[in-house]
Amino acid sequence: CTLIMNAIYDIHTHKKFTQEAIINASLNDMPLNKDFYYSIGLHPWNLNINNIEDTLKNIESLASSADNIIAIGECGLDSNINIPLEIQLYVFERHILLSEKLKKPLIIHCVKRSEDILRLHKKYNPNMPWIFHGFRSNINVLNNIIKNDNIYISIGEKFNAETILNILNEKILIETDESELTIEYISKKVAEARKQSHESFLEIINKNTSIIFKNT
Repeated sequence: CTLIMNAIYDIHTHKKFTQEAIINASLNDMPLNKDFYYSIGLHPWNLNINNIEDTLKNIESLASSADNIIAIGECGLDSNINIPLEIQLYVFERHILLSEKLKKPLIIHCVKRSEDILRLHKKYNPNMPWIFHGFRSNINVLNNIIKNDNIYISIGEKFNAETILNILNEKILIETDESELTIEYISKKVAEARKQSHESFLEIINKNTSIIFKNT
């Protein structure tokens, strides 16, 4: 990759034109602005069984050709939608394979399906990092996830205060997602909840994102 990486603090946002962030893009957002970082994937909410293959093909084509698409996703599994689980699993596994093929980290949307996702992590034993974005679950779910190597937990505007105290420094990330709040505001709130100074917390985030994207 010829892209010169700058610092990333916001690991996942839907706000367009956001610096120091990974902007969640869709095929409708083309062409992408070369001055920003992006991820691209097929969100489970947007699955259309009539054009899954074409959509996945277009995603792979774009992600293969654009240096500033530095992650795959968001993609994943959701128990609260009407799309059959077997279809969601098929599409998610295609994203796993794409992430590995292109050597780009995977950003994961997970609603009450962490066990399925961890089963797939064991099955594929991926080399690329996986990021559970917008994590709000309890400590039991967290403990099951962090047993696995190379998985990160991203925290946004809403979080479980007890849970984030138990995320290791080397596993935590932050994001704005669809929040109207700034990443600075969210990072201050998370740092405060973790009983860390804001400055030291941002150093942790910078270190983690540098590690995640060192090979992109």
